[in-house]
Amino acid sequence: MKTSQFVGVGLLVLGIVVIAGYGIFMFAIEEDIPLFIRIGLALVAVGVALVLLSLVKERLRDLKKERQYKSNENKPRK
Repeated sequence: MKTSQFVGVGLLVLGIVVIAGYGIFMFAIEEDIPLFIRIGLALVAVGVALVLLSLVKERLRDLKKERQYKSNENKPRK
């Protein structure tokens, strides 16, 4: 990945984190939302985060395997 792409992705992620953090903060201090709705939304958010983390972990593992296969393909055969 080029440096400009890396910086762009980093800024995108940072912006999403800032906006999501503000939304979570405002949601947490709002008193008109019933407790069961807060708990339900928190559970949904944690579930989505776990699924996304597991997908990223799986993709990184697959990339590592692909690199190993490519390095083995480039070696001369005896």
